[in-house]
Amino acid sequence: MQFNVKSNIKEVQRSMGRIRKDQIPFASSLALNMTADDVAKAITAQMPQKLDRPTPFTLAAYMTKRGRFKGKRATKRNLVAVLIPGEAQAKYLELQVFGGTRTPTGSKLAVPFDKNARLNKYGNVPNRRGGLIKKKSQFIATIKGIEGIWERYGRGGKKIKLIHAFESEADYQPRLPIFKIARGVIRNRLAKNFRVAYARAIKP
Repeated sequence: MQFNVKSNIKEVQRSMGRIRKDQIPFASSLALNMTADDVAKAITAQMPQKLDRPTPFTLAAYMTKRGRFKGKRATKRNLVAVLIPGEAQAKYLELQVFGGTRTPTGSKLAVPFDKNARLNKYGNVPNRRGGLIKKKSQFIATIKGIEGIWERYGRGGKKIKLIHAFESEADYQPRLPIFKIARGVIRNRLAKNFRVAYARAIKP
């Protein structure tokens, strides 16, 4: 889930002509950190497009409130900036990035099966089973081998339908291409950020 932003400063130097070599390490570290900030902003901006109503906590996975990337900042002696998401967010974002199967350690997962299934404002299933029940006509039961939240409907409540099913696992497909986003930002921003950083470094 973490990735590095490294520099190819020699290519940038050749495009700039003569420059002061004593300022290259500082300018390089500054440019790397600026680019890592850009990557974090780009990933955060893509989350609402790729994920279903991400929470503010999810949107804070790679970026601080001050607009800086989370991770290890580059220095003059170590020209690598490392983006590291918050530990809690990384646990569930990994499935959104790589896909895979989620297996709960405790109770089973509640999977919505009906458009009237109770969800919070971010489209997530409430944590407690009791919090899934939306109406008096809904109840928890195992019917035809399927455990979940069921609802009686129709005349006299003689019909039933499945609202949430309790599953032992759930499969996820990759949805958030953070590495593709990062590569595009680094390709478009690193050289530009180095020029800005170098101008700042040599400014009297």
